[in-house]
Amino acid sequence: MKKIKLLLTILLIIMLGKNALAEEANLENFVLLELKDGVVVIETFPDVAPNHVKRIKSLTSQGFYNGLKFHRVIKNFMVQTGDPTGTGMSGSDKINLRAEFNDKPHFRGAVSMARAGHPNSANSQFFIVTKDSRFLDKQYTVWGNVIDGMEYVDNIKQGDASSNGTVKNPDVIVKMFLASDIYRYDSRSIDEIIIELKEITKIRAEKLQGKKSEEIKKYKTILELAYLTSGSQTTSETTIQQEKKTKTKALPTLPTIESVTKGSKKTNSYKKPKTSTKQGLLNRLYKHLEK
Repeated sequence: MKKIKLLLTILLIIMLGKNALAEEANLENFVLLELKDGVVVIETFPDVAPNHVKRIKSLTSQGFYNGLKFHRVIKNFMVQTGDPTGTGMSGSDKINLRAEFNDKPHFRGAVSMARAGHPNSANSQFFIVTKDSRFLDKQYTVWGNVIDGMEYVDNIKQGDASSNGTVKNPDVIVKMFLASDIYRYDSRSIDEIIIELKEITKIRAEKLQGKKSEEIKKYKTILELAYLTSGSQTTSETTIQQEKKTKTKALPTLPTIESVTKGSKKTNSYKKPKTSTKQGLLNRLYKHLEK
């Protein structure tokens, strides 16, 4: 199941870079976070946090985040990573960033930069909000939002509540890379990816013979959905032109919930965004892979 979803994510990203959605989806503004259970797709916000996004892209391209631990995970709050020591007490060798607090809310799925007490102390650590936490608004720099894969974030091993979310034997980032570097991650052509998808789903369908016919039908739709996403008018085995490979210190932490002032004024000026075209395509692909 994880293998199928990973291949579909790669296929979709390739499609985003070549079809009519290209204008909406600049691949450089998407980060892929591979976790133990699947791939998380993060859309970055260079318009409101340019320096933070630049830092994330730079470190990601260097492979800085690969293998780093989710050292702090608090249930119904957030998951935090980005410290090479895994202690929450360090960061990269780059200078700290000046705050870029903005109007993006800390809704579930928001990706924000961790910092120490001083506003300008963010470096490399970041956290993903797992439950709406508006009390963090304009205190931390939101630089992105998860548009797909929050179920994988929810599955990250949780920490001990009595020790402020510290995790023993924590989960790690398997790999973090930019969507624009997708060919460095999987250099195969679209045809090759689709062939593997077809083979995997065929094997899966055979294993399900004698069980629910509806389950088998789900897997037979994957190839059709892949072509639909690419804008093709047919599900035949017509060869798709092969794509060209692209060339491609402070102590950061978060406050405890209790330490945050809860008397801030609430605002209704921001509404949660509707499901984007990108997420809609992902949902159409993934809904057929539910267990």
